[in-house]
Amino acid sequence: MKGTLNMRQPAPAPKPLHAQCGKSVSWSGS
Repeated sequence: MKGTLNMRQPAPAPKPLHAQCGKSVSWSGS
């Protein structure tokens, strides 16, 4: 049960972070 909670917490965290990072890079590249 602890493994599932640990995997679920980092999953939603990197998702929004990656989206922001990707947008920032896209703007810089543009």
